[in-house]
Amino acid sequence: MAAPDLSVFPDFGLVENLLADVTSETQAASTQTIPFPFCVLFLGRQWGTLVVAAPSPEEAATTMDQIIQRVNAGLVSMGYPPNACSWKSGACQF
Repeated sequence: MAAPDLSVFPDFGLVENLLADVTSETQAASTQTIPFPFCVLFLGRQWGTLVVAAPSPEEAATTMDQIIQRVNAGLVSMGYPPNACSWKSGACQF
């Protein structure tokens, strides 16, 4: 398998699909949540914004950590370097 072109962003749908998976695993239906925006980074570049609904900023950050861990595992399986994806709080500024 050829190494992926690191100058091109992978499909952001990978991240969005994991958001749905992780949040459904960690939240009870009756829990009141607040939307928290996060900027997802790919190799330090702004890749896209995710909004995580969580009861607190700490729980939102934990959810983002879980999402990014899974995204990085998926990216590695596609030939990208480990830990290519990260996040910072707040929406991306394009």
